[in-house]
Order: sequence, then C-alpha cells, then structure tokens
Amino acid sequence: MSVIYAVLILAGMVLVFGGIFYMSYRKGVWEKFYEEFRNTVDEAHIVKTDLHSMLDQSIGISRAIVDGLDSRLAELSQLQEEARLTQLAIQQITEQRLALMEMTSVEAIPENYEEEFEAEWLEEEPLKENKIRVYELARELNMNSKELVATLQELGFPVNNQLNTLDYEVTVSIKQKLTLLESGLLPKNRSDGLADRVLSFGNYKNSAIKPKDLEALREAHPYLAVRTLQEAGYSVCEMAQLLNRGQGEIKLIINLINKKRVYA
Repeated sequence: MSVIYAVLILAGMVLVFGGIFYMSYRKGVWEKFYEEFRNTVDEAHIVKTDLHSMLDQSIGISRAIVDGLDSRLAELSQLQEEARLTQLAIQQITEQRLALMEMTSVEAIPENYEEEFEAEWLEEEPLKENKIRVYELARELNMNSKELVATLQELGFPVNNQLNTLDYEVTVSIKQKLTLLESGLLPKNRSDGLADRVLSFGNYKNSAIKPKDLEALREAHPYLAVRTLQEAGYSVCEMAQLLNRGQGEIKLIINLINKKRVYA
C-alpha cells in the first residue's frame, strides 16, 4: 500500500515539475516570438520610411527633368523663331538688292539695245554673194536631201528639188528658221509669205502661240523678257514662273516699263 502511495506521489511530483517546465518553456517561446514580431514591425516601419523618402526624391527628380525639358523646348522655339526672322530679313535684303541691281541694269540699257538683241538672238550676218544648192545645204546640216526639201516646202520656201540654188540670204533665213523649228518656237506648215525674210523677235513676242522653249527669254535681259511676256498677255505670276524670278522683281520691271511708256 505504501508503495502505491509512493508511486503516486512520485508521479504527481513528475507531473508538477513537467508542467512547471512546460509553462516556463512556453513563456520563453512566446516572449521570443513577440520579440521577433516586434523587430519585424520595426523593420517594416523603417522600410516604409525609406520608401517614402525615395518616392519624394524621385518626384523631385522628375519635376526637375520636366522643368528642364520645358525650358529647353522654350529656348529651342525661341531659336527657331529667331532663325525664321533672320531668314526672312536676309530674303528681304536679297530681294531689295536684286531689285536695285535690276533697276540699275534697266536704267543702263542703251536705246538701240532691243535691235542689237534681236540681231544677236537671230545671229544675223551680212549678206554675201555666195550661193549653195539644196543638197549641199542638207549635207552641211547633216540632213537627208529629200527631208530638207519637204521641210523647206512646209516652211514656204520655193524649193522643188535638191538641185535648186539658194543665195546666201535665203540660206541664212533657212538656217534660222530650222533652228527656231527645232526649239519649238516656229510651227510647221507656214505658207504665209514669210519665206523671203527672217523671223524677227517682234513676231515671236506678238505671236498668239504659247512658247514651248523659253530659254531665249530667260537668257535675255530681264527688261526685254518681261516686256515680251507682258505684251503676250502673261500675268505677273506666270512671268515669274517662266523666268524663274520673284514676283516683286517682275512688278518692279513692269512699273519701269509703264513709266517709260508714259514719258515716251
């Protein structure tokens, strides 16, 4: 009996000591867990503070970048506007200088310049007594004799065959008309009696036919070119496009032409 009581007492003591040990162990575990949790929360607060600081810094950097871009865009726009104004000023100065140069050159035109220009444009030469046959002229022009005869008949020259004789004046007239025909300034099938004289510059400028090749006008003096196109009925815009010149320059020359007509 006493042995049983002794065993029970020993078991109770073991349970008591085990409970005390277990409670002590649990208390230490909870304290350790609480401490670690608290440290984790503190670290989270620190990370949160750092993130707020980094966010504020990134916002400041973004604002600085945007402000810098705005200022640079404003400077670029200002530079572009200044460049545009400078270009306009240079263009105006250039047009004024060209206009002054044209005025000076127009005022310096001699009275017989138009006749000299017509003679130079048509490459007139003094008459000679030399005569040439049609086939010789064809050989000189690198053409077929029959084709040359047909072309001369279309232009109104009294030629029947390649053995016809041509004097120097007719030969010069034929060469000039063939040159104008190749450049498009003279249409074919002309039988209006013009075979006995050379086509003059006045006939060209008074013609109702639109010129296909204006190289002669572009190479001519601007005063004569503008007057020619004006008498042919061209507008200022069309003359500027055909002569590759500014409308202001064309208007200036037209004013000079009108003044010359008034004082004439």
